[in-house]
Amino acid sequence: MVALALPLMGASTSSASEQSSQGEACGHAATRDLATLEASLIPADGESVQQGAAVTFAGSSQIPFSIAVASSPQALKAPDVDSGTATSQGEGDDAFASTKASAKVRTVYWQAFFSDASVPACAGIEPQIFLTGVHELEVLAPGSVLETPGTGALSIAFLSAKALAKAHPGVSYRVSCSTTCSGTVHYSVDVLHKGRPHEAPALDPYPTAISVPEPSGGSVPITLPFRGPALRVVHRLLREHKTIEVHISVALAGASSTTVDKGHTTVRLGGGR
Repeated sequence: MVALALPLMGASTSSASEQSSQGEACGHAATRDLATLEASLIPADGESVQQGAAVTFAGSSQIPFSIAVASSPQALKAPDVDSGTATSQGEGDDAFASTKASAKVRTVYWQAFFSDASVPACAGIEPQIFLTGVHELEVLAPGSVLETPGTGALSIAFLSAKALAKAHPGVSYRVSCSTTCSGTVHYSVDVLHKGRPHEAPALDPYPTAISVPEPSGGSVPITLPFRGPALRVVHRLLREHKTIEVHISVALAGASSTTVDKGHTTVRLGGGR
């Protein structure tokens, strides 16, 4: 009986090894496909569209993929705005067009996903879903513009400027350029008292250097938290129901040194008296 058992044990070990090897090959292949899809997705993260305009979500992939659009990142698990399968547009691109995505003025969130059941290396393995990162799309009211008019070929925009959670106070925003640009963002902080702003230089964050090297432009995401002593002061002010205003000012130069643009936005933390 021992002699009979040994070959069976060897066959079982060999089978487990083959399954493990196929699983690794499947995982590597699906991950490569996901990276290719992620790199080709449009619209760009943080891009804006006018309310009511058709939005085309597209990407280049050898694997069929779908698009989910939701009102929050958490809702992407059961999309409450729109969803559908991307279809071939020729030249290797697949796309999903949606008018529901731009039906309301707001920020919507979207991502692409696919099942590895369509990956040849995963044949015979229990399918899994692979998801790209979550992207934001700003839906603007008809006729509204987030951009600050620029000179020459350069224009800039503040996208998605918003306060972080009270537990980790700060500001998250994006600066977008229509062409190659570089420059510096400066900040100043006011604390509102009886509705009047009072400067708080001790809370002013250090400037942030930004750069968009692509000739076609792009956006830079920035998260500006408060730290150290400033964080303790901000927490105290928020506990006292004070309102803190963070003023963000940017000056950017385009590819031509004579092309300079400036922009400004204000974000409020808290909302007390």
